[in-house]
Amino acid sequence: LSVLPALATGEMDIVEVMTGFGWPIAGTLVVVMAAWSSNDNNLYSTSLSVASVLRKVEKWKITVIIGIAGTLLAILGIMEQFIPFLSMVGVFISPVAGTYAADYFVRKSDYHRANVAGAPNFRPVAILAWATGSLVAFCTLPEATGGLGVMKLTTISALDGLLVGAAALLVFSYGVTLRLPWGKQK
Repeated sequence: LSVLPALATGEMDIVEVMTGFGWPIAGTLVVVMAAWSSNDNNLYSTSLSVASVLRKVEKWKITVIIGIAGTLLAILGIMEQFIPFLSMVGVFISPVAGTYAADYFVRKSDYHRANVAGAPNFRPVAILAWATGSLVAFCTLPEATGGLGVMKLTTISALDGLLVGAAALLVFSYGVTLRLPWGKQK
């Protein structure tokens, strides 16, 4: 049923549809209420998160400050940076998955429940593999989304980072085992 007004007016924007039927105030109210019902939950959850960290500040003050900050960011056009932000998240997070997966195959015995307590908490080889995967993903990310765009592997920079992070961990771990210049024996 909601498609019928859009077909009748030839518009997909709900405000334009309602304006086309002579209901501009109703269209504006629909948009305002939709934004309100979404963003009040965003403000509430953010305020609770910040209040759990800043216990000495009153919750209402936190809510007002975050509400003002969010409004200012919206006015300044923060949404224009959303896609580049998500691209950067893909650049830095996807190599973590590749590194974890490869690490599991390299050190299966350390992942058994009985051996977890004795496993090292910090592995420089894993950090180096993550950094290598992130660097390659950043190099394959197009300039339009904040990357360098200097090369292409799979055309999906997050996948490039995942694959290179996994491969780097395998290569670096093998080098550590063989006592190559970049590592020591396990």
